[in-house]
Amino acid sequence: MIAALANVTELADLYKIEVAIPGVEKGNFLVFADWNTLSVAVMNYPLTKDENFSLHEFNFECFKRTIPLPKNIDAEFANAEYRNGILYLYVPKASNPVANQHTQIVVY
Repeated sequence: MIAALANVTELADLYKIEVAIPGVEKGNFLVFADWNTLSVAVMNYPLTKDENFSLHEFNFECFKRTIPLPKNIDAEFANAEYRNGILYLYVPKASNPVANQHTQIVVY
């Protein structure tokens, strides 16, 4: 399991979330919002048993990172992109609390 470092920035009309996850193909992301929790998961294939490491300090097989978000988000209109090892998520603010029960966010 790996830990992905994250930055959350509040802007005037949205929250920008950046998650450092190098070496992942964008098709392996599963990103969704449940109520006011953003979840970022990666499902990769395990390394082959043929690899003979002298030193093995990182692993990109699978992980999940959750990030709490404020109640004034509208995850239904969130979008995400993955470039240069960083997952960028843009989650707009809502004027009133929104019941974001389970919203999948597609990564472009």
